[in-house]
Amino acid sequence: MSKHDTVQIIKKFITDYTSTLAYFKDSDLYKGSVVLGGTSYNILGAFFSVNPHSIANKALEDHGGDIIFLINIEKNVVLMRKNKSCGIDLGKLAKQLSSGGGTSDVAGCILNDTIINITKLLQPC
Repeated sequence: MSKHDTVQIIKKFITDYTSTLAYFKDSDLYKGSVVLGGTSYNILGAFFSVNPHSIANKALEDHGGDIIFLINIEKNVVLMRKNKSCGIDLGKLAKQLSSGGGTSDVAGCILNDTIINITKLLQPC
């Protein structure tokens, strides 16, 4: 890797980190206990337009959630991430909720009424 590549990666990391901190100052995060498949999970919810993975990591770390639903209204998309200690398979969950898919740790699907109804159970943090 060249020095130029390294500098570009560092600049991107700083930009992402700075915008993530600004996100949490300006945006709401929601939380609630929701039963999925007979198990209760601490669910977080947030809206995003950029840096969904940075937002997910910080929210899960700071707010003790098991799963976070990141919603992009403009693109009608939901991204899901989970805490490392959470045993749910997000790929299967996304498929059940909205014909989505992914891996056990990261998944995505189309925003639909089922997901909207789940997020209605969440309250501002």
